[in-house]
Amino acid sequence: MTVEILEPKPFRVYQRRGVERLTDTWEHAPDGSRMGEAIIGITGRCSGYREATLEIRFSAKGSDAQSATEWLTCGWKLEGELFKSEITLSAGWYDLEFRFRSDEQILAECVVSPVGVGEVFLIAGQSYAENCNEAQLSVSDSLGRVTAYDRENDCWQVAHDPQPLFWQTLGSSPNSCCGTIWPPAMDALVSVIQVPVGMVNTALGGTSTNAWLPGQPLFRHLVDAGRVVGDFRFVLWQQGESDVMEKTDTNTYVERLTVIQKEASKEWGFEPTWLLAKSTMHPLVYVDSEGERHIRNAVDKLCELPPFSRGPDTDLLAGIGVNRASLQANGHFTKDGQIRAGLLWFSAIWENLLR
Repeated sequence: MTVEILEPKPFRVYQRRGVERLTDTWEHAPDGSRMGEAIIGITGRCSGYREATLEIRFSAKGSDAQSATEWLTCGWKLEGELFKSEITLSAGWYDLEFRFRSDEQILAECVVSPVGVGEVFLIAGQSYAENCNEAQLSVSDSLGRVTAYDRENDCWQVAHDPQPLFWQTLGSSPNSCCGTIWPPAMDALVSVIQVPVGMVNTALGGTSTNAWLPGQPLFRHLVDAGRVVGDFRFVLWQQGESDVMEKTDTNTYVERLTVIQKEASKEWGFEPTWLLAKSTMHPLVYVDSEGERHIRNAVDKLCELPPFSRGPDTDLLAGIGVNRASLQANGHFTKDGQIRAGLLWFSAIWENLLR
């Protein structure tokens, strides 16, 4: 008998639920039982003896004990050539072992590692949110607990830059093989919450809110990305520069983003919180204080309307050669700017997690 596990994939992170307040997790039990949990759907292929018992055990990576649980017997059913089951896991970072047994005979076994339960974010916006910044940054968490979904290869990976981008069939932004703000943001977050973080990045450079409206390809990619993860905590929205360039007024920006949010939530079947950055400056492309003010005011208005909430004000990071790169280096964030923007995002995410 042979067995192949299709889901969960290695490095995938599932959104935890069951935590009323994140502060409740600071005094959690050693087994993580007060840190939330997720139901992990299991899908695989098996051939051979079809009346076997499916058993699963798991062990926390990086734990002091390093001891696996006892083997747990799980019900399973066949759907065509696939078998399906599920297991509930507390928040953490795990090795999962699977085996099929008949009486005392082990028929087949395999391991999927690592698999996480923690926080999951959907990233959207334009170039400052994707691979258009100066430096390629790496995840520094020793356990690799910051991961990203690669749609092209249908896999999850440690989220070193350049990030895998969900829209790759739409083409490529200029300099989109460079770096992002996300490794430092999520490294800082993981160091505080001590559970893994997963990301799916749908950002695309040069896109205004008009490009994200229902009926546009980017809206469909946004919806499809949300369906890939199934459940997630926040949409991280880093966008605004193209609307400044297109002279979008405050009310139009509010109306467009409200439509995008409402229609996406209908498609997903739940309503995640959208964290909105104030991201309106592109100093080597334009100087338009009035246009920037229109979009900043729109973000303020939106943040008074749930499920929108405040993200970071990355416009604070000014200074060519300090936080913003020279035009020869693409005019986005410098390496220091990326790190600072990442820390601003960490602060905004953490503040919203505590609410």
